Amino acid sequence: MSARLGPSVDEPLALALTRALVMAPREDKLPEFRRYAAARAVWGRPRAAVAPSVIGLGVNEALAWTAARSSTMEPEDMHRALLYAGAYNLLRWDTRLEGRWDNAVSTDVGWLDFTHALTFGDAVGELARRHPDLWPDGLLQMACFAGRNAAYLGDADRIMLAALARYVLARPKEKHVRRAARQALGFVAREG
Repeated sequence: MSARLGPSVDEPLALALTRALVMAPREDKLPEFRRYAAARAVWGRPRAAVAPSVIGLGVNEALAWTAARSSTMEPEDMHRALLYAGAYNLLRWDTRLEGRWDNAVSTDVGWLDFTHALTFGDAVGELARRHPDLWPDGLLQMACFAGRNAAYLGDADRIMLAALARYVLARPKEKHVRRAARQALGFVAREG
């Protein structure tokens, strides 16, 4: 940034970065993720059989599932399973919970909790494909998110109606239409 904005921004940027690093929460230190370190310690070792799917498992069970699968499942396959769990949780999330005001801080949930599981999961895949040593930590963190969010799912009938309503009430995806038109024009221009 200094090259673009000049040396006068060096000190404010360094101070802001230092503050962010000092104040940043460590998700592996959150009480509900306390078994993360134990799961990381057994990564890659053969483990006892666990549930066939990570869908619907709580945090501790999702961590155990991921650690156990680490010796028998390819990281890419585990990544897909955990991303699917995140998408499943987003689809089944009981959105009525977001409006609560009389709950404990530890049970505050909102859109960010569910979308973060997917955006973080995407980032894990992009980085770990280039740096495979990141798979264990990234996959275990994804398991934490999948497990935490599984606690806030609604019943199936209500979810089906909510999914249909989201689809029917969603604005058309204008970006996709514009992108398709631009790509078509580019193709025609190239092909003559």
